[in-house]
This record gives sequence, structure tokens and C-alpha cells, in this order.
Amino acid sequence: MTSPCALIVDAYPFPDAACIARLTDALARHARVVVALTGAHRPRSPRLPWTVEERANMLHVALPPEQWDRVRVVGLREHLYQPERRKAELDAQLRIEGAHGAVMVWRAPAVEPEADRERRADYLRGGAAWRANTPEAVIAWLEGFRLGPAYARLHEEQAWMDKTRESWAAAPYPPIFVTADSVVTWAGQVLVIQRRHAPGAGLWALPGGFVEQRESLQDAALRELHEEAGLTLEPDLRKRMIRTGRIFDHPDRSIRGRSITFGLWLDLTELGVRPEVASGDDAAQAEWWPFAALAEREAQLVEDHVDIIRALVPEA
Repeated sequence: MTSPCALIVDAYPFPDAACIARLTDALARHARVVVALTGAHRPRSPRLPWTVEERANMLHVALPPEQWDRVRVVGLREHLYQPERRKAELDAQLRIEGAHGAVMVWRAPAVEPEADRERRADYLRGGAAWRANTPEAVIAWLEGFRLGPAYARLHEEQAWMDKTRESWAAAPYPPIFVTADSVVTWAGQVLVIQRRHAPGAGLWALPGGFVEQRESLQDAALRELHEEAGLTLEPDLRKRMIRTGRIFDHPDRSIRGRSITFGLWLDLTELGVRPEVASGDDAAQAEWWPFAALAEREAQLVEDHVDIIRALVPEA
């Protein structure tokens, strides 16, 4: 064995024979292996249907007991737009596990291969092609998961995705969606709305939506803020409240497809009194969440919205 500890960083969203072979090879060369499962604290979605615990269970059933005893699984947030924060979290996890000098033997690509996404989609559609090259123990686990309520919701969301993609199938090339979101803060709190419709119906999100043909990114963010949270700012006040804005464009950020969003940060703290908000349009509810609650409730925030908040607001 060349090193006492190996490190694998991967989401393992669908462990196939190649994934298990990579893990067993690491076990053959190292005394133990730390598997850092990315996507910790994400809500369920067709992109990542299973929790860290569930993905660890799939790895567990695929390995002999004597090998699993040498594997330690930890959850790792993606921090899509803050690689330095992701690295610091991984380093902290390795120190806790006594594996700070672990040798990296595998890190998954930053963008998931299309074939892997399609295999997972086949499972969520109720197909059978996903079984190919999947260990029998993992197949049994996944068949059991199909019987639970979580699968039913994922199946519906996959059907919504398929129907949406059919609507633009005749386009000469896959569309790129452009949206705008507002990160509105007041005295250590952030404004969020609850989505009324798919994708992510029932989950919480930043106020936002699609950019219209004849408006700027900033105007789109402010329009959606008014429509979904009932919050309107006069031009002079708006100019004082805007802190910064930036583009968020990770290729896998949205299950809708290739989606690029503009995030606009407005801090309303100097108003003194917290603004009243009221849900509307695609929003079922609108609430103010304390920054301290983000760590506890981030699994209720859709897609990469917690990453957008943290990337824009240093205190969050």
C-alpha cells in the first residue's frame, strides 16, 4: 500500500460498476479511503435524487463488509462559485477524520457527462436501461427506493423536464435560458419566496425569473422582485441600496437546462424598518430568513440559490 489514506471526491449520484471498481482499486492500494460526497444539503432533484446518507448506503451494499469497514464517507457542499470555501470545508472534514494528508486518487469532472445524466433520467422515467453495468446490490437498493414517496415526486419532476424539453426540440440548437434573481437583505436577513410551480415546487428560492426581450438584467431582477414579493423600490432609493451584481453560470446549475442567471444584491438595512413583503405571481409565500438559518434550511433552497447568496453576501 503506497499511502495510509486515499481521497475520492465525487457526487456518486448513480454508482455503477466503474464507480465501484474505482473505489475497490483505491482500497487495494491504501489502508483506508475517505469518500467526500459532493452535493451535501441539496434538496432532492432529478440532478441529485439522493441524500448523502442514501448515496453512502448504495456504496455500502456494493462492497464486502470487510472493505466497507475501511471506507469513511463525508458530505461536502458544492459551493459552486466559491472554490476556496469548498477547499476549506474539505480540509476541515479531512482533519476531523484524521486524514489531512490523504492522497487524491479521483475527483469527478466539474461538469457531469451527458451519458450519466441520461442514465439517471432513464431510472426516474421508470425505464430499465439504467440497470446495465450496475451492481446487483445497487439495483436492489434502487428498486426499493422506487417504492417510496420520494421517487414519486422525482418521477413527476422528470416528466416535467421531458415535456419542457420537447417544447423546444425543434430548435436548431439547444436553448440557453437567461434569468435574473434578487438577493435582498435587511439587518442579517435574506428575502426568499416559495415556488408555486415546477421545477422545485414547494421549495424556497430567490425572487427571480426569465429576462424579457426588451429589458436589462437589472430591470428584470427588479421586476421579478415586485411581481413575486410585492417589493418596489423608487429609483433614487434603489441606486443607494444596490451593492453588487454578477453572473452565475455553472452548466449544471439548473435542471431546466443550460441556464445563466444574473444575481443582484440589494441591502435595505439603512431603511431601519424591515420592508413588508407579499407573495404573488409564481410565489406561494414570501419570507425573511436570518442568515443563521441558511445552514439549517439550505436543503429547502432550490438549485444553487444558497450558493448565489453566499457568493454575493460575505456575511451569509
